[in-house]
Amino acid sequence: MKHFQLKHAADVKQALDMAMTQTNGADLQSTPSTRFLAGGTTLLDLMKLDVERPTQVIDIHRLPLDKVETLDGGGVTIGATVRNADLANHPLIKTHYPVLSQALLSGTSAQLRNMATRPAATCCNGRAASTSAIRRHHATSANRAAGAP
Repeated sequence: MKHFQLKHAADVKQALDMAMTQTNGADLQSTPSTRFLAGGTTLLDLMKLDVERPTQVIDIHRLPLDKVETLDGGGVTIGATVRNADLANHPLIKTHYPVLSQALLSGTSAQLRNMATRPAATCCNGRAASTSAIRRHHATSANRAAGAP
């Protein structure tokens, strides 16, 4: 495993600032040097195998990104730190997305479901999903602070 810096973000803005500093303003999705750590089960395995070699890992697991929310038009937003067990048992998911709920419950052990988060497990590259969820949360929080609905 390659050496890397582990940083702990106090809030969403700080997580993005740390990531953007590392990338020198480049698009996070195209820069392999930064990864976000939510549950970490996939990222750590890939780092041990030298598949992922980030120079910086930003711990976001304590940030308020654990919401499952309905979108206008019928979709759902799943926060970057929503644990698989919580997602599988969420009333909205069980009612409207039962196949997802069943897949989460049958796909891994209870230990992994209680630790793993959706972005990494859903995508081959969890970095893009985590970054998008963090950016959406930051934009939504900023809009609410400015008085927007």
